[in-house]
Amino acid sequence: VCHMDHPGFFGGSGTCVRQALEPMPDADKPSNGTEVRPPLVFVGEGETCTSGVGPQHARLCAEGLVCHMDHPGFFGGSGTCVRQALEPMPDADKPSNGTEVRPPLVF
Repeated sequence: VCHMDHPGFFGGSGTCVRQALEPMPDADKPSNGTEVRPPLVFVGEGETCTSGVGPQHARLCAEGLVCHMDHPGFFGGSGTCVRQALEPMPDADKPSNGTEVRPPLVF
């Protein structure tokens, strides 16, 4: 676990220390004895997303959205899910009739 030098601030440095693991209560274990992992959380357009955090804390953007980070360049943090903008194709990639060739959508 990281003990931050300045808790409460986004980004920054800290010191990694070993954290003792606590056994899971039997009620949280399925009958086969394996541990249950929390499901991934997907969020929609305009909602808060995260990057660089553990899966148990992650808020991932739904398909077709990207996480626009509040503080780009920092490791970890939060942002907002936005639609990914399509960039115009260079002229060399256009057929001679002037129409654009777009790759097929993958679902």
